[in-house]
Amino acid sequence: MTGKLITAMIMRNEADRYLTEVLKEANRYSDKIVILDDNSTDNSIEVAEKLKAKVYTHKNESLFWKEEHTLREYLWREILPREAETGDWILALDCDEILGEQFRISKDIILRQENLGTYTFRIYEAWGSRDKVRIDKFWNPLGKETPMLTRFLPQINYQFPQIGLHCGRLPMNVQGPALPSGCGALHLGWANPDEHADKIKTYTKMDKNPHPTMKAHYDSMLQEPELVEWWL
Repeated sequence: MTGKLITAMIMRNEADRYLTEVLKEANRYSDKIVILDDNSTDNSIEVAEKLKAKVYTHKNESLFWKEEHTLREYLWREILPREAETGDWILALDCDEILGEQFRISKDIILRQENLGTYTFRIYEAWGSRDKVRIDKFWNPLGKETPMLTRFLPQINYQFPQIGLHCGRLPMNVQGPALPSGCGALHLGWANPDEHADKIKTYTKMDKNPHPTMKAHYDSMLQEPELVEWWL
């Protein structure tokens, strides 16, 4: 039996970026949208609730840049058990991501698979505009198969790596193995060139001791990109 599809997000100050577009699109394929708000200081909650999302908050200070894993564990351990039943599917989406048409075409087939528990998606990084994606070095979509969709099993004590940033969007102990969905997601986080300088400054400031691979990734943000047309 096919479970519901619940789109789950973590949100902070997204009202004036892509939130409206992302939620309108997510409503086309989701049975429910659940959001953990990380102490937004704008009207993100109001925008999300108007677009049928159920929004939860936590009482601490903003944690995303300090303890991302704490936020994600709170979402999976405290919130999703209230919203999801055994066997429902959780799609872990960012507030600046849009899934390609292929997911809407393939959704019913993907969710009907009885013996598969987790799927990956290919991430396409919009760079400097909405219709160009970056394909050089760490940005190549062929190398960005990211686990994003998994069955929810409430008996699991879901855990994330205890690191401040880049702890992953799905828990470490989801049902495996993770298999490619054949679908893509367009990440709009770098689509606005006016945001680049501040984003690079924030990442390098907040991640003071990055893993060598992540340090190389940060360095590549400053390099000339190789771009192609977005085709999904």
